[in-house]
Amino acid sequence: MPSLLRRARARLRRPPAPGVRLPEGLRLPEGYVARIPPEYFDDAGRVDADIVHQPDVYEAAARIARVAGATHLVDVGCGAGEKLLPHAPEFTLVGVDYGPNLEHVRATAPEHTWIGWDAEGGEPLRLPDGVAERSVVICADVIEHLVDPAGLLTALGELAEQAVAVLVSTPDRALVRPPGDLGPPGNPAHVREWTLDELVALLGDGGLAPTFAGHTVNNSRDRLKRTSLCIVEARRHRTIAPAPPDFRVTAIVTAYNEGDVIESALRDLAAQGCHVHLVDNHSTDDTVARAQALGLGDRLTVERFPADGPTGTYDWEALLRNVEAVARRTGGWVMHMDADELRRTPWDGVSLRDGLHHVHARGFTAVDFTSMVFVPVDDSFAPGGDLWTGFSHFEFGGRPGHFIQVKAWNADAGAAEIAPSGGHEAVFPGRRVFPYKFLQLHYPIRSQAHGERKVFADRAARWNAEERARGWHVQYDRYAPGTSFLRDPAELLEWDPATFGREYLTERLTGVGIPRTG
Repeated sequence: MPSLLRRARARLRRPPAPGVRLPEGLRLPEGYVARIPPEYFDDAGRVDADIVHQPDVYEAAARIARVAGATHLVDVGCGAGEKLLPHAPEFTLVGVDYGPNLEHVRATAPEHTWIGWDAEGGEPLRLPDGVAERSVVICADVIEHLVDPAGLLTALGELAEQAVAVLVSTPDRALVRPPGDLGPPGNPAHVREWTLDELVALLGDGGLAPTFAGHTVNNSRDRLKRTSLCIVEARRHRTIAPAPPDFRVTAIVTAYNEGDVIESALRDLAAQGCHVHLVDNHSTDDTVARAQALGLGDRLTVERFPADGPTGTYDWEALLRNVEAVARRTGGWVMHMDADELRRTPWDGVSLRDGLHHVHARGFTAVDFTSMVFVPVDDSFAPGGDLWTGFSHFEFGGRPGHFIQVKAWNADAGAAEIAPSGGHEAVFPGRRVFPYKFLQLHYPIRSQAHGERKVFADRAARWNAEERARGWHVQYDRYAPGTSFLRDPAELLEWDPATFGREYLTERLTGVGIPRTG
């Protein structure tokens, strides 16, 4: 393609693109050697067309768009369009590219909107009127192909101020090249490659400071976490201000014989600015006494349910109806949770109270959660221990119900029902779910002894038969007396709070990338 090669060489003689001014070296280490000019990347003619590169980027974008109510997906650098096209007709598709890639998609899928634009051509990117604000924008595997990325970052920055979100991805040099690699990239179509931290810094230079940054899988065949992914929002959404004094969050915590973890769970909620309403289902251990001994004062209320005394069965629907009533009576933001759980916001260092206020200020009325199930690999957890540090391994919840966990909501926005879904989803008219999931860390079994007591003594004899007939309370059916509740660490994911947020970016924010097991 001689004409395209001439264009690439001509770019070296052009003045800097208008818009953002990027630092010399583009945040790459001293001595880095770029490949100039690169080969044009003919996406339609590549030999590995059966492999989908960065598949979870497009799925995550679609999930964000779906939850936020966006109607369009815009793909800047759409190539042959094979990753964008599967998302029709759910979304209106807009692809942006130039050269043979643009010719290919216009010929093969003329029913969609294809815009010709060269990121290094000096012209602004123009979308049809009204499209940007109804869109999630994807820019996957593009920036590494450009001699001068300033025009691209200028265009993405303008889109970010209007769109729901902009997703930018590119291979992480530290993960795809040998240690200390200083270029040029091994791929002849790549000019440069950045590490994740370098990419975050470069995007910040271009006015695109990411809200979230981490790694995603490289392709549908290998599924190795070697690709950097940054999610950029409008500047007005990037700062999370402290919640005002009158903003109240109440955690409605249901419990039965959770004395070994109640202190850790309630301390954690209090530290994150939450009030706690403990609904105790007439525990026979010291759950209530331990909760009251924490000294939380008026930030803790305790209710024994049912008020008339224990029924002899674990009546989950009745408990959930009571949670609904407490939420309506309490008002403000509420969270439905069990006593063997911790909750986290998706932003590092941001408390539940401040995070939910940010959600509230942006006009959303409910929050979904990604379910993480922590399991014992030994008997080291001691009653009264700290849940956050007490377990070393986890797995993402893989059952269908784990992918619907809308368990925090603004009770002033509507009378929510949670009982019909078995507690998985607060439903009310006009509900607007925040597009990024919070985290639900669940610790249902803490040791071999605890598992035996909980499953065979506290639960099995108390199941409500009618609820079991609905398919509820079946999560422990795989256990029989004598079964080990301790798991092999090799079957699990290792828990490292310092790296978790980056390593599992799409999984924690959207659920994309978590295997479904049923």
